[in-house]
Amino acid sequence: MSSFGRTVDKVRVEVTAKASGKYESGQSGQASKTKTILSKCAPELYSELSKLVKQEIWEIFDCAEPNALACLLDKNADQDIKLANVYFEFARREYEAKPVCKNCALWLEGKLMSGYKIRKEFLPKEVQKEVDLNNNNEFPSLAEAMGKK
Repeated sequence: MSSFGRTVDKVRVEVTAKASGKYESGQSGQASKTKTILSKCAPELYSELSKLVKQEIWEIFDCAEPNALACLLDKNADQDIKLANVYFEFARREYEAKPVCKNCALWLEGKLMSGYKIRKEFLPKEVQKEVDLNNNNEFPSLAEAMGKK
């Protein structure tokens, strides 16, 4: 474990966030950058994540998942990226897929090979009323998301 983020055998964890045809990768160990971007681009989500009690020895914002989201929102600030449409590919350590950590399991839901999405209770209040998170058309399988279905 590095003091700069989650590492396993000194290999950083990487995740890709996708929405509206845009893709951005995030890495573990980027808590400061992640907090700055999320507090500006997704203040409600940032506030909710800040309230969570960490379940791992590292901070929640040190994970690759929130960093991937922050990068996606920051690099596409001129786009209307909807948090309810953000899809996270499984995390990777080199070539090995791994499930989300206990911290990310607090705010993400899904399965290892089909990917993850933001839990309904972490979406902005106005979106919670509109989105049915069980709608398979809203969150396609990994095969569909990659255009293989």
